[in-house]
Amino acid sequence: MAGLIDIKSRPLRKVITGEPVVVIENGEIKEKGWKKTRLDLESLEVMLRKKNTFSLKEVDYAIFETDGTLSVKKKDVYQPITKMKWNQPSPPNTYPVPQVVVADWNVVNENLNALHLDEQWLNDQLQTSGVTSPDDVFYAEVQQDGSLTFDLKDSE
Repeated sequence: MAGLIDIKSRPLRKVITGEPVVVIENGEIKEKGWKKTRLDLESLEVMLRKKNTFSLKEVDYAIFETDGTLSVKKKDVYQPITKMKWNQPSPPNTYPVPQVVVADWNVVNENLNALHLDEQWLNDQLQTSGVTSPDDVFYAEVQQDGSLTFDLKDSE
């Protein structure tokens, strides 16, 4: 039963499992977030090394996840080169990391606000793609370049 409640209610899920915490942003430790994790610096360094990151200056964002793991996004200059990136210039990033703006068919207003966007912007983006209502969207996120990626709910 607790699993069903966790799946259906985003606010309750936050209370039960917590929220991910940004601990490093643009190569700097965010002390407020880091203190919430109760990690010591040595543990943080170990977690970074396990992600093949040996210096804070390599880190664009590091997020301490609710399951106790660390997700690391390296700065572009420290990312490995891929075939796709080989001959293409990087598009300018409007936002530092992709942000979820619709989750479980619900608009995440706090993330829209953090991006200085609103529901009207979301509706306009969806209508441009042929989606008539945000109620039809299961998941959506704003990408670093400002574009919107989304997944419609199944037609079953």
